[in-house]
Amino acid sequence: MPRPRVDAGLAQAANVLRETGHRLLGVPELTATLAGTRRPKWLRIRVLILRDETGKPVATPEDVEPALAEARRVLLEQAAIELLPALEPVVATLDVPAPPAALDSPCAEGSWRADFGPGGAFFRRFSARRRANGAGAPLTVFVVRDVLGKAGCSLGPLVDYVTVDMTALKGRTRRVLVHELGHACGLPHSRAAGNLMLYRSDGAGRFAQEARLKVGNGWGAVAQSHASFGFQGTGTRGLTAKAVDGRLIYYSLGSGRFTGSRQVGNGWQSLSVFR
Repeated sequence: MPRPRVDAGLAQAANVLRETGHRLLGVPELTATLAGTRRPKWLRIRVLILRDETGKPVATPEDVEPALAEARRVLLEQAAIELLPALEPVVATLDVPAPPAALDSPCAEGSWRADFGPGGAFFRRFSARRRANGAGAPLTVFVVRDVLGKAGCSLGPLVDYVTVDMTALKGRTRRVLVHELGHACGLPHSRAAGNLMLYRSDGAGRFAQEARLKVGNGWGAVAQSHASFGFQGTGTRGLTAKAVDGRLIYYSLGSGRFTGSRQVGNGWQSLSVFR
């Protein structure tokens, strides 16, 4: 068996054992969290920008900042986790060109196999090293040219790195980085019923390849909805929804988010929402 595959297998096995141990040691803290007590925690990360075959960086540190700032905000507000640098500077550009297998990194079914190849070997070579104090391995975020078929990718606790597409650092996709950090920490996708998810178009008849943004919850009781224009006056936009109990609810829309809701009718069980 080629040496890179042996290294990858050993690294994955070691990470699974560490993760299992950390989960067992974290049971008291989990119990406290469920009881409503959130103790401050920290996560050490480093962001490394890849260079293409010609030596040109696929992004700049300035490009990374919106995604990094959003990750800091989300983790601190929702999980009491402070992001700390694994090394200074926290965002750096690699000095050497990356191989094609790392620049164009697969995800989904191909990502696990790719970790045994040249791409995985490259990522492990440049990942931030484990600290001697035993506080746990830092996570390395590699900004790549293309995460094939996705905006970002993580193998969960199997590895100590995640990949983020160079096009997924700003605007609505700036949450891809924190999304993948969550997967690396063992968080799966939420399957909770009632989440309202945003699926944007790419303008060519397909859904955009990006992390899906949750824009609402509690929508399990909504049976039907439709975009509404001008309901609250000329130029206003919103969403009219029919609940399963017949209530008709109007959700006003502001700058990319819902700004409020109010009931505007009832008895709509046998009726349909239309423009």
